[in-house]
Amino acid sequence: MEKNILFHLYNTAPPVTRFVCILVGIVTFTVSVNLVNKNYFILSRYQVLYDLLINNKNRSVFNQLSVIERFKKLSTLILRFCLAPCYFGRLNFEGILHITFFYRYSSMLETSYVYISDYVFVLFLCYVTLIIGAMFVRLGPLGPSFSCIITYIWTRKNPRAIIQTFGFLTFPAFYLPFIIPVFTLLSDGTINNEESMGIVCGHIIFFFKDVFPKYSADFLRTPCFLHRLFKEEQDCCTGKKLVSRFQYIPRFISSNSNSTRNNTSDSPVSDFSE
Repeated sequence: MEKNILFHLYNTAPPVTRFVCILVGIVTFTVSVNLVNKNYFILSRYQVLYDLLINNKNRSVFNQLSVIERFKKLSTLILRFCLAPCYFGRLNFEGILHITFFYRYSSMLETSYVYISDYVFVLFLCYVTLIIGAMFVRLGPLGPSFSCIITYIWTRKNPRAIIQTFGFLTFPAFYLPFIIPVFTLLSDGTINNEESMGIVCGHIIFFFKDVFPKYSADFLRTPCFLHRLFKEEQDCCTGKKLVSRFQYIPRFISSNSNSTRNNTSDSPVSDFSE
C-alpha cells in the first residue's frame, strides 16, 4: 500500500517538482545512512569563505593540488551549493511536514504556470535569495526555508483559497505560511530562523515577480535561453517586436478617421449600417 502511494505521488507530480523531490530523497538518504555528513549541506558565510580559499595558506595548498584533485574539490563545492536547499534536516515531524508542504504547493504552483521555464526561473530566484540570506543570517538546513518560500508564493497567488489542516481547522490560505512558525513558537518558545527567512525571501520574490511588473518594467522576466531550452515559443525570443495592447488604439482610430474622411469626401452622408 505504501509503495502504491509513493508511486502515485511520483507519477502525479509535475516534472520540475518531481525532479526536486528526487534530489531531496537522495540527499536525505545519504545523510540518514551516514554516507555524507549533514554539515556538508549546511551553509554559512564562514564555511563559504573557507571553501573558497580566501586566505593565502589555503590558496597555496590548492595550487599544489593536481588538476583532477582541483576538479574534485571544485565539483564538491558546486554540488554543496546546489544541493543545500534540498536538505530538510532530520526526518522528525517538522521535517516531514516541510517536505509534504513543498511537494503539495510546489506541484500546484508549477501547474499554475503556462510554461515550465517560468517555474524553473522562479525556483532559481528562490535559490539565489535563500543563498544570499544565508550569508547574513545564521541558518540550519535550508530545506525548510525553501519550502516556506514556495508555500508563501502560492498562498499570495491564491489568498482566498480555503486550507484545511488536521481535519478540522479551516482558514484562508494567506495565513498558512505563519502556521508552522506559530506552532514552533508555542512548542519551543522561540522563532525559527529558517521559516522566518523563507517568508521574507518569498515576499521579496512575489513582490518583484508579480506585483512590481504591474506598475513598472518586468526586470525578472524569464530569460529567453530557458524558453529555448524547453522548446517554448515566445515573441521575445523569436526577435519579434512586442507591441503593447494600448499601441493598437491610435492605429485603429487613425485608420477609421482616414476611412471616414474618404467616405465624407465621396458622399455627404456616411452610412455605418450594413
